[in-house]
Amino acid sequence: MIVSILITSICVWLAYVLLCRRYFPVNEQVATCPGKWPLIGHALQLMNTKEATRNLMAFGEYSAKIGDVVTFYIGPIPVYVVTDPEDVATVANKCLDKLFVYRFIEPMVGKEMVAADVPTWKRNRKVLDLCFKQHILDDYLQLFNERAERFVETIAEDVGQGEVDLKKKISRSVLETTCRTTLGINRDGMNDINDNYAKAINDCLDTLSDRIYKPWLIVDAVFNLSSDKKKLDKALETIFEFSEKTVLLRKAERIQCLQKNEDLNHKGGFKSVLDVILENTITETKSAFTDTQLRNLMDNMLLAAFDTTIYQMNLVLVCIGSSSEVQDKILQEMNLILGKDGRLKGDNLSQLVYLDAVVKEAIRLYPVGPLVGRTTTAHTKLRNVTIPAGSSVVVHIWGTNRNPRQWGPDAEEFRPERWLDSTMPKHQAAFATFGPGKRGCVGKTYALMYIKATVVSLLRKYKITADHKKLKLECKIMFKPLSGHLIEIEERNK
Repeated sequence: MIVSILITSICVWLAYVLLCRRYFPVNEQVATCPGKWPLIGHALQLMNTKEATRNLMAFGEYSAKIGDVVTFYIGPIPVYVVTDPEDVATVANKCLDKLFVYRFIEPMVGKEMVAADVPTWKRNRKVLDLCFKQHILDDYLQLFNERAERFVETIAEDVGQGEVDLKKKISRSVLETTCRTTLGINRDGMNDINDNYAKAINDCLDTLSDRIYKPWLIVDAVFNLSSDKKKLDKALETIFEFSEKTVLLRKAERIQCLQKNEDLNHKGGFKSVLDVILENTITETKSAFTDTQLRNLMDNMLLAAFDTTIYQMNLVLVCIGSSSEVQDKILQEMNLILGKDGRLKGDNLSQLVYLDAVVKEAIRLYPVGPLVGRTTTAHTKLRNVTIPAGSSVVVHIWGTNRNPRQWGPDAEEFRPERWLDSTMPKHQAAFATFGPGKRGCVGKTYALMYIKATVVSLLRKYKITADHKKLKLECKIMFKPLSGHLIEIEERNK
């Protein structure tokens, strides 16, 4: 009886393997990451969140080390990993279909942008590009300055208190700013509401990442019976409530203005992302988006502008705090370009070349989004291999950004000067933090401007101390610091 069950199990598994090989073909020329087990591949290495983070990063490091594409396996299914910038650019520009795991975040953001199919993404990206034209971003700069100064005021109580965790204060500041620029609403000081929203976002990402790391939750029927599903539903209720009322109210105002032949009143003196979208998608009788699509689109933008910026800001400050020399150079440049009390303006922001190098170096080392997953719809020829159609491919941003073949033997060192000398990689895709290729981050310039405004306001008043080499990160859809992210704040000597 036992022998019969064993033989049957082996036959079923072999049939499964053969079926997978038919629909997920393997290029045998591609190197396999170390640690592969028979039958299950690397699945065990990805079932614990902390271990999965370390192993996922190791896959990218292995690709960078050998200088070519590698594979890891989920059971018999291969996942190709690319870190060479030429291969990264090819995948990012030719393979626009997202990996199947993106469907797990659909309950949170719908199918309008991050998890959109290619036709939907192309349509919506044209609209979103209008929201981030330089003249609109220039109008945001005054708000960024004000938000940065407000944030600096909130950390006065942390001065001289030793190592402190600034996450909550950064979160509140970023969300207040995001609400103004994205939805055009004022949430200043509404800490309970804002903190609940931030918690709901975090709960969503936790439960959705569980579906990736716990293979039994991939099955919808199993997930729907789990406690994670209840936790997700509760969090989504908070998230949707946060955006839905504003979106519907603003849409009604836009239609009313059209009927009266009036311009939509832009609150705060600038156009929010929602304002621009409404102005370009609604007429008196027709709307390009349903109410649900519009809300989903705004939820995409809120998430992109809020959660990613919180952790990216924290990581940038930790890197800056790791070097008093870097801080002194930033301050010298600020005093020279802005004057001792000057603010950032559109015409002087581009002159802060060292600050730009510092921020980019920090987000090169610590990209919040470490991986981008794509599916090949046709045979895709890279430098040395061809990836079969129907394959899963990961653009490994962490591995690409730290590839010593491109960035040199000190690729893992925080050295902002590399952005100003001849050691910079020649290929644009070597710096992949904002997502290379056509589906890259639409808000790249927005994020850089906001972070720089915060750094300027903070360093003008305070000196910070941290150590980025102590950072320990966890990948739950995005990179989040588990430890090593605390910062000491001291008054700057005048």
